[in-house]
Amino acid sequence: MASRFYNPPTTCQVPNLSGKWEALFGKRHDGIFVEVGAYDGESYSNTSCLADVGWGGLYIEPVPEFAEKCRQRHAANHKVTVIEMAASDVAGEADLHIGDTLTTLSEAQVADYNQIGWAKGLHQGQSRKVATERLDVILGKAAIEPGFDLLVVDVEGLEVQVFAGFTIERWRPKVVLVELEDEHPDFRDNERVRAGAIGVRQKLEQAGYKIYYRDIINSVYVDGLVYKDLPAEHMTISPRVTVGVPTHNGQRTIARALESLAAQTFRDFRVVISENASTDHTASYIQNSASKFQDIQVIRQKNILTAGENFKAVLAQCSTEYFVWLADDDWWEPRFLEACVALLDSDAAGVTAFTDFRVYYHFIDRYSDRMGYVASASHDPRLNILTRTVNMAPCAIYGVHRSHAIKAAIARLPDAFDFHDVAVTIEMAAKGQMLLSKQDLFRAGIVDEARLQRRSLDGNQIRYAPFARFLASVTRRTFGWKSAALLLPELLFQLYKVKRHNDKAHGQPSELNQASLRTRADVEAGFQPFPGASAGAGPVPGLLDVIRSAADESGVDVNTVHLYNPATRDAWVADRAASVEAGLRVLDVGAGTAPYKHLFAHCAYETHDFAQYDGYKGPEGTYTEIDYVSDITAIPVPDNSYDVILCTEVLEHVPRPVEALAEMARIVKPGGRLFLSAPLGSGLHQEPYHFYGGYTDHWYRKFLDEFGCEVEAIEPNHGWFAHLAQECARFSWTFERHKHLHGDHGAALSELMGSTLARYFYALDRKAFMREFTVGFHVTARKRLP
Repeated sequence: MASRFYNPPTTCQVPNLSGKWEALFGKRHDGIFVEVGAYDGESYSNTSCLADVGWGGLYIEPVPEFAEKCRQRHAANHKVTVIEMAASDVAGEADLHIGDTLTTLSEAQVADYNQIGWAKGLHQGQSRKVATERLDVILGKAAIEPGFDLLVVDVEGLEVQVFAGFTIERWRPKVVLVELEDEHPDFRDNERVRAGAIGVRQKLEQAGYKIYYRDIINSVYVDGLVYKDLPAEHMTISPRVTVGVPTHNGQRTIARALESLAAQTFRDFRVVISENASTDHTASYIQNSASKFQDIQVIRQKNILTAGENFKAVLAQCSTEYFVWLADDDWWEPRFLEACVALLDSDAAGVTAFTDFRVYYHFIDRYSDRMGYVASASHDPRLNILTRTVNMAPCAIYGVHRSHAIKAAIARLPDAFDFHDVAVTIEMAAKGQMLLSKQDLFRAGIVDEARLQRRSLDGNQIRYAPFARFLASVTRRTFGWKSAALLLPELLFQLYKVKRHNDKAHGQPSELNQASLRTRADVEAGFQPFPGASAGAGPVPGLLDVIRSAADESGVDVNTVHLYNPATRDAWVADRAASVEAGLRVLDVGAGTAPYKHLFAHCAYETHDFAQYDGYKGPEGTYTEIDYVSDITAIPVPDNSYDVILCTEVLEHVPRPVEALAEMARIVKPGGRLFLSAPLGSGLHQEPYHFYGGYTDHWYRKFLDEFGCEVEAIEPNHGWFAHLAQECARFSWTFERHKHLHGDHGAALSELMGSTLARYFYALDRKAFMREFTVGFHVTARKRLP
């Protein structure tokens, strides 16, 4: 395909507009356009691409702030004029209802917008008086010549009045693009909108104009006297997004899925549907919907495929920059594609973009509370992989992906297994960042109650072993054996928690409290659909908007907050290990599963533990091979045996910690070092072997000095604000235990505590460090020489 001559903005709602303009106007630098309802001259614009190649034009925009932005956008083109005026059927003054991109003179249109979820919230009752004039008069004063090339009318419900003040037989623009929404799902049953659109279409057709292009938002008409034969549209460049729709026996839900796709504000996409040998009327629903899309390919499978093969069938047809699956029981709010594509366009490190979502129960027409998808947008792929394992949300696979990345991920996972969709997201997270728009735009459909069962792909009990093997494989491939050995235990522990949760449910359906579910009106009441809207879960007070914005602007990743305690300790041990000379003797006291063994591979590393704790001990379920099994106060080795003693997160589990410290000082050599860590404040864990809440820096200094050691460094593991962030995160970690207490606000509270406040407080730790409430200290000490 040829490169574009005209380059519309990414928000342009007419697919392949560049190809349409090239077919109708050729590659020209000298055309003339008029746009009524210009907004800022760029967002959603159908003419900015013409001005950019030298066309002259007239922008008509009544809102002074928008008009000024339009002037700035086109300041380099002296042939572009911006007039602050509203085109209507009479001259005078009128109330303009301000609603960002949906600003309108029509009070009835505002009332309709306030009943529609994606538009609700834009109009807050603000209005102002503006001058109005007939379009005939405006064009005359601007010295526009009859027969100009293009008229664009985008006036949010005032199209009838604009055309009433416009003598089309006099001006005869060669092409007219007008926003008429009589086929839009949210307006097609609205008699006012339908009657107005029909009137405009009749006026154009009676004047000899022919329809050239039409979708549910925009219509393009051409002057039949100029274009006796309709020119073929130029396919100047591939669409940016392929939407793959795999379906099998989806007659109950696919019409809604395709309708939501047709209503997207982002229009630069093609559709590929794989109809998987359905035995119901799915094919008829697809045929009825096909006319809504300019670029659609329907593959009719003769033999039934597995679900995974059907998903791959649509992906195989993708040759665009981005790809997204739309399952036949899911659907999107109108700005879903726009929000996701904007994220990927703005961040080259992103491989996937998704939004907040709700579960939609088709069988009762109800919604869940808003659910906050957790992004994995760290620059450290280890944190990204851990995030996807901790937050095993399979719906992340239905985000918008960079095509090369999702194809590579699928190629590495040829065989299906339980949690396969989560595995795909982990493969993606290993290669880049999975970004999040905090807009509530995705609907994960549940067709019937049978889908609530916790079952394997084949209907039997869930199998966890294949997913565990995958976790081992992906960490090894991505990081190598040494780093994988450090990360894998945590990943498998998270899987263990999922298994434990499912085992407790005994395969029974997830509890569905219908009384707590939402109607469409409830959902729309909490919408924040427009660019720059609050990221909150529904309406929130202004203070929370400020906090949420500060958290977002801080750049703190939520996974950094959730993991900073062990991650900081791991980094400290790695640094200490690197300072130990090769060949020195190291004893890991209270080693347990020996998570740091690989860091001391260059040393003579040995282990000690009392080996009596029978709780969770990592993926192996058992202790590592322990060299010395004994009480920590009586380790059976001679005095002055080791060059280094390592003891991390052990002392809180020891009944006599002062004696334990004395024992470690006894067996380390003069001049040898001790690397010690323990919490300052912690919750109960590894019970019944948890005896102390933690240890202060003063405790270390006092007793190490008594036992002949000098403290070289005591480093606090962050400060009070980070500790506070950790406890906010704990609200989410423990949510299943208390969610019944929060009524209808559980999901919103979990997001507020576990993400927004956690990130906000963590960011403050950098600016206002308070060591007295650190989570613990990392201590380096050296035994004095005789």
